[in-house]
Amino acid sequence: MKNKGLSLVEITISMAIMIIVMLPAFLTFSSGNQNIQMTESEFRAHSAALELMEQTISLPFDMLKAGFYSEEEIKNGAKFADTDAMYHLSFDDDYKLSMNIEDIIKNNRIYFKKVSVTVKYPLTKNSNQMKNFNIKVIINNDNI
Repeated sequence: MKNKGLSLVEITISMAIMIIVMLPAFLTFSSGNQNIQMTESEFRAHSAALELMEQTISLPFDMLKAGFYSEEEIKNGAKFADTDAMYHLSFDDDYKLSMNIEDIIKNNRIYFKKVSVTVKYPLTKNSNQMKNFNIKVIINNDNI
């Protein structure tokens, strides 16, 4: 009499074949998810840097003071400019910003200001690995 069911060996072999076939697909999905998270972190870092840069360059040229400004100084309204203006920043606490303003002097006159913004951000959510994003702009002195 012939048995019409499957044996345990047949089921085990078919499960092994299925795992071997499906494993690359699962690894691809996992890798893709990690890349999406990294892309989101990079996008948020770019946005934070642009937000800080735009608010800085919107101030009058003569008001910007040369110097290095840490995240704490930026958040707490550092006197980077001769004004009571404060930044309105909407980035997460995971993103650490710093800014450097340099005077570019020629013939004892300030012709330009170089503004550099650096954002340190986590590679992925809840990651201890940090990555840097830098943006630099030269501002022209329109008063000359």
